[in-house]
Amino acid sequence: MFGKICIIIMSCILITIIHETGHFLMSRKVGLHPILFRVGIGPVLFKKGILEITAFPFSGMVNHSEAEWDTICQQKQKMIALAGPAVNLIVGIATIYWMPFFGLLNLVVGFGNLIPVKTKRGQSDGRYMFSEVQPILRGTICCVFAVIVFLLYISCLVVII
Repeated sequence: MFGKICIIIMSCILITIIHETGHFLMSRKVGLHPILFRVGIGPVLFKKGILEITAFPFSGMVNHSEAEWDTICQQKQKMIALAGPAVNLIVGIATIYWMPFFGLLNLVVGFGNLIPVKTKRGQSDGRYMFSEVQPILRGTICCVFAVIVFLLYISCLVVII
């Protein structure tokens, strides 16, 4: 049991790093210079340059200066927003056969981040992607991705048990 808990925790940390690395690399590709690459939430345990590791590594963010963010076009902002979920979806598909739990969890995070909702810290990746879509269609997209995430989550539980 303890081994399974460790696998879950390490998978979540690695998936967060993979997701945020996707945002970071796309930011660099479009010419931005991120000012923060944070893995987790809560008190900062380690800081070096722009990298921060926090006490609860189950979330993350890549931040840019507002002035720099406002200088790029909306298409590049969407590319940056899509990069994190896209990396999770690619890694999920690539690893699902030889590491089913890790692959499924990557798919959960990938699809989950595409759900177009507002968050406490601003917008989800999906909110950027579907910002120009009509509200009724955005609601449908939200429901479809929520069902996909739920089914993948249940699959994760079945695999780990």
